[in-house]
Amino acid sequence: MTDGTNVEDRNTQRKLTECQPLSLPVPNLVARTSTRKKFLPGVRRRMSLAAPRKEPPPEPYQLPPRPRAKFLDLRPDGPFRPPDYRWQTALYLNEKTYVPPGWVDRGVLLGEELLTTDIKRAGNPPDLVAGAAARELYEAGPFWKQVEVEARLLANEAVGAIAMKTGLTEAAVDAYEQLYYAVRDRLQHRGAITHLVIQLHTKKAEHDVGIHIRSLAYTGGPFIVDCLLDAIRSEAAGGDTGEVSGELRRQRKSCLINLKLRMTPITDGNMMRWFQIDALQRELTIRRSKPVCSRRGANGRDQSDVSYRK
Repeated sequence: MTDGTNVEDRNTQRKLTECQPLSLPVPNLVARTSTRKKFLPGVRRRMSLAAPRKEPPPEPYQLPPRPRAKFLDLRPDGPFRPPDYRWQTALYLNEKTYVPPGWVDRGVLLGEELLTTDIKRAGNPPDLVAGAAARELYEAGPFWKQVEVEARLLANEAVGAIAMKTGLTEAAVDAYEQLYYAVRDRLQHRGAITHLVIQLHTKKAEHDVGIHIRSLAYTGGPFIVDCLLDAIRSEAAGGDTGEVSGELRRQRKSCLINLKLRMTPITDGNMMRWFQIDALQRELTIRRSKPVCSRRGANGRDQSDVSYRK
């Protein structure tokens, strides 16, 4: 539709886009090392003919692993069950602690076997090799790959699709889900996923961008994960340097703005700016929620070209 109300919506969206990224002290999603040198006053700066060396951006700050839960919280049907409850149960079995037989399943036995078997020995069964790959990703894997696997599991994406997009085998993704991120059976419980699994409303959410990617993946689905990771990879590569469509540029910009705003704490210096952003968002939401009515012509048929909003 090309009526005047859409023009107002676009103006409101433009104001919202302009006020979000300009004056807020947002943190960098991908940390960059500064190569600029400082020179003393009066000292002439010598220009270097060599091209500056571009180093790969380091991985963002990663929080320490999740602490071990209480023993009673490891029940498979417990309300405070952590996502890696099978791995923690296997740790208790390896320590010769009594575990109720009803808590032990195939995943727990696989974790116990990983703790007691030499993985480097040749001839191991395929499930043990996949479990070793999942353990390596969980304990010492790349930050972004771990975030991507967990975000796609929260988005309820198929194991085959996750394996294809992350470069892992389907057996490794399945083992990672069983041992370290068993969340599919609780995706309908929003409170448990938000507070226990993602831990969105904690202090560490201001430092770990992975928490917000998991949260957006849980609420938005696989398409949101693709958009977020594409925007982050584009920023890590130095921005849009090739031939990129305007729609893709706006999509990447919106994803980065969303993540940066989520990681920006509210302070006395930017409180009024946050109020302005909230007011613009509410105005845009109200305008989009108005029902669209259509006029009918003399013949009784809808005339879509003259549709309007009340």
